[in-house]
Amino acid sequence: MGNPAVSGITTRSDGAGSGVAVVGTFRTVDEFLQARSLVEHATNSQLTRSKALLDRVELTFNEPSDTGLQAQLADFWAGFEDVANNPGDLASRSQLVQRGITVATTINQAGSDLDNLWKTSVEQLQPIVTGANATAKSVADLNGAIKRAMAAGLAPNSLLDHRDQLARTLAEQVGAVVRPSTLGQVDVFVGGTAIVRGDDAESLYVDNVTNNPNIVNAQTNPVQVRWAKDTFPATISSGEAGALLDGLNRMLPSYRAALLGPGATPASVSEAGAGVAPASLSTDFSTAPLTFQVSHNGAAPVNVTLNTNLAAGATASNVQNALNAALTSAGMTGVVAKVRTNAGNLAVSFESVNAGAGETLSVTGAAPLFSGAPTTINGAGPGATPASVTGPPIVPAAASVDYSTAPNHQFDLSVNGNPPVTISLTADLSAGATASTLQTALQSALSSAGITTVTANVATSAAGNFVVSLQSNAVGPGQTLTVSATGADPTAASLFGASPTTAGGAAGTATVPGLAAQIAQAVNARHNQGVDLNGNAGQDFFAFDVVNGLSLNITSPNQVAAGGAGKPGLDAGNALDLADIGNIMNGPDNTYRNLIIGLGVETQTSNRRVDIQNDITKQVDAAKDSAAGVSIDDEMANMIAYQHMYGAASRVITTIDEMLDRLINNTGMVGR
Repeated sequence: MGNPAVSGITTRSDGAGSGVAVVGTFRTVDEFLQARSLVEHATNSQLTRSKALLDRVELTFNEPSDTGLQAQLADFWAGFEDVANNPGDLASRSQLVQRGITVATTINQAGSDLDNLWKTSVEQLQPIVTGANATAKSVADLNGAIKRAMAAGLAPNSLLDHRDQLARTLAEQVGAVVRPSTLGQVDVFVGGTAIVRGDDAESLYVDNVTNNPNIVNAQTNPVQVRWAKDTFPATISSGEAGALLDGLNRMLPSYRAALLGPGATPASVSEAGAGVAPASLSTDFSTAPLTFQVSHNGAAPVNVTLNTNLAAGATASNVQNALNAALTSAGMTGVVAKVRTNAGNLAVSFESVNAGAGETLSVTGAAPLFSGAPTTINGAGPGATPASVTGPPIVPAAASVDYSTAPNHQFDLSVNGNPPVTISLTADLSAGATASTLQTALQSALSSAGITTVTANVATSAAGNFVVSLQSNAVGPGQTLTVSATGADPTAASLFGASPTTAGGAAGTATVPGLAAQIAQAVNARHNQGVDLNGNAGQDFFAFDVVNGLSLNITSPNQVAAGGAGKPGLDAGNALDLADIGNIMNGPDNTYRNLIIGLGVETQTSNRRVDIQNDITKQVDAAKDSAAGVSIDDEMANMIAYQHMYGAASRVITTIDEMLDRLINNTGMVGR
């Protein structure tokens, strides 16, 4: 074939058979499927991590088993029957005591295992959040490179692919979601807040310092992930971080509480700020000792001297060891020092070893250990709640009043049923009230009226309004607060509404004890009604507190109170009653069975959800790949079709060639 006919003046031909010219490449992406894929991967990572935690919890309880706690409880109750059969047999009594020790040890060990799992989970959360920060920085850098490439008219397809992979990693780590932006960029959000916006990236950190969270108090003082820019909590409910936060603040504390809770809280003095820089503690304290004072439970302050050489570099571990050594040297065995790392700084805290109401700590003269005034928290009882009065939200403008020139702005407050006391607001808030200024004004008014047992709180609602509440400092039953108007003055209604929500104090979850407390209460109540082998009145068989767990209180097999009150020492009536505790409908055995059943149901549900989510994630990924990728099967089918088309075309040409050959060579031969 010759060259095509073209104008020789304006154009020219490249000639036939010169190949195909590629004018460009285009990236095909279904944005809906891309976003759906991130959500499903985040959910899959969360469920998989939660399943792993539940598997560890199941190993802690080791049920069903011939050697598990259920079997040990059965042996323990049977031990009372053995004593009842032969009250004077010291061997039966000794065996019962050992079985009681075994039950206590198993429960305490399970609690310790859960505590260690909680601490391990905190350690696992740290690198996940750190990795998410690094991934976010990489996404931001790629955003910048993609923007520059597209502005230059280039096709940054490889950069886009790499960024998509990193976005999926962020989703798996912290449940991030992606939204398209300009010039090929994307914004990445965690809990509604941008961690990547254009080529800028924010960072997160794990806060396991504020209020000293642990497995006992994590449900009220949770471990949180916060934004480094403003320390606000980040809302993370999916991804690996979401699963670990749920495990730290709900799952593990709830199972620990079911065994050994609910827990009273210790007194503490802790870092209130971001912590002190490690370099500020890198001092040779052995040549320049730091002496500070610690007062425990109101006792006279004791001088504690830190004289360890940390000049080589202070770390959380060696500072904590040095402080605990100093406390021990000073005889402060009831106080323990803890040092954690917070955003690269060292956060120092001191805690009482024991927990509960009455525990107090005071630390003075230790300024180098804290970045500012430390936070001091007294010990509290197990889950008791304060009385409170909370009003509906009020518009900030309604509180912007010059109360100092209008002293008739008053309301009455009754505490614990006592006669009402008039509270007068005298602050000038006309320049514009904020939650902070209104709260300060209310607290000042309470103090001026002599009300020192009530705290004012003003929070800001999502709509920007103020929610005013008063709360008793004391907790438990009997605590009440009542707000009422003084004459025609509308202040009470303007601050608290016409019908504020009033809640009396309650005893809290201590009325629903954990397994160890229930065993101790049930056995001790019955044991105290009997007499021991020597005819003495029965005493507590078990001792229990939330810090030290369950332990045996009696010290001799002779102290097993098998006999009924007023009966001879060899009577067995009380032992039979003690053995029947195992058959009580709502007794300890039933409590433990329900705990194990609940764990089994939660684990089975988790396993089923993981299997379902795996299938969903694979299906979404397959749909996404089919829209954006190349199907080998489709391409192979096309090649076969093209091959058949080529063969058919070749057959046509061959047929035409044969026809021409016959026409030319085999016609016009007559007469030769």
